[in-house]
Amino acid sequence: MPRQLLCDLADSLIKLTALKQKLSYDLETVSSENDIAVITKSENLKWAKYTDEIV
Repeated sequence: MPRQLLCDLADSLIKLTALKQKLSYDLETVSSENDIAVITKSENLKWAKYTDEIV
């Protein structure tokens, strides 16, 4: 599976989890804005999506 597609999948799953928690009465533990990094042997850590905004 291409790396970008895996990053998009991870981002979508995080957003789906955040939406589910907003619609439930449980305590919210995931926000919709998250940073995503890919860790490989050849490139070590490489940011796929990174925001430097402090919330």
